[in-house]
Amino acid sequence: MKHIGIWVVFGLVILFFPSCGQKNNEEAGGQACLTEARKALKENNFKGARNSIEKMRKEFPMSLNAREEGILLLDSINLAEAHVQLEAWQNKMGQPELSRISQDTLSFNLDEAQQKVRFFEKKIEHDKANVKHHND
Repeated sequence: MKHIGIWVVFGLVILFFPSCGQKNNEEAGGQACLTEARKALKENNFKGARNSIEKMRKEFPMSLNAREEGILLLDSINLAEAHVQLEAWQNKMGQPELSRISQDTLSFNLDEAQQKVRFFEKKIEHDKANVKHHND
């Protein structure tokens, strides 16, 4: 009977150690995806950056710290993209000899782009204030 107890404890220890290593591998994999996403963002490759974050979510679902960082990184991607769109609308507004309808349409799109930038700026502030750090 004593030997059975030892084997049970030994079995539980064996089961515990791989799960610890798995958490570290999950987090490392998630962080690698975030590194890819950051590199894509620096190149203004918004789609590639989003794809890297989505890959992290699917392939490393237990990388909790990476997922928290991914939320902020996705906010940054959205904000950067909104700035690019805002700049494009501002450049179009500067074109000479626009019809009144074109001016109204561009003005509407410019206002919408400005609201989008403000929204993502506020979202980043909110998400930074509410970030959680998960212990391994």
